[in-house]
Amino acid sequence: MVTFIVGPDKQSFVVHKHLASAHSPFIRAAFESKMLEGITQTMHLEDINCSTFGMLVHFLYTAQLDESSYFIPGYDPIDDPTGPPCRSDDYNLVQLAKLWELAERLLMPTLQNYAVSEIWRAADEGWVSEERLRAFVAYVCETDEGGGDANRGYLLREVVVNIAAWSQYKCIMNWIPDSICREVADLLKRQYHKKDGTKVAREEHFFVVVEPGEEVSRIDG
Repeated sequence: MVTFIVGPDKQSFVVHKHLASAHSPFIRAAFESKMLEGITQTMHLEDINCSTFGMLVHFLYTAQLDESSYFIPGYDPIDDPTGPPCRSDDYNLVQLAKLWELAERLLMPTLQNYAVSEIWRAADEGWVSEERLRAFVAYVCETDEGGGDANRGYLLREVVVNIAAWSQYKCIMNWIPDSICREVADLLKRQYHKKDGTKVAREEHFFVVVEPGEEVSRIDG
């Protein structure tokens, strides 16, 4: 067994060493080294949120995401007449983004892909509230000036750009950063060109509807 000391409150997580090592070459190297982690069989991750690390532990043992950590069920007045007004289910995308970052740090690409797939699926299907989506965009786009990490995962930023470009959230263009707007415009521009650089003919996208009987024959000459 190995121990992880997590969060500012230094909460202990005891995990089977072979499981942690099998999923993460970073963890395996640390616990097999002659450094402090190898000697004490303890790793300190005091800058990591405990709930995020708990999601990682759940993945180690089940190879699945802990849906209860990021899925927020709506309230049904039929099931709970005394509860709040009925609302739709929601998703905490920030929690999934934090899990993606932790997986990146510990060299766990499979977990990264699980997390980003869930982020994209929820946003692409329109299952995320504007409030939660806005929090996710703000988290990914934070800078050092705002007290965040300017080097936040490039792929997460690409997710934001693609959500802005292709998702059904029309409101997103009202509050995403200007830099993201420019990347969205560039992404859309690239879609109009093939890999060899030739332009894709898409003029039909700008046609107006012609009702039956309004067609006229083309006259050449």
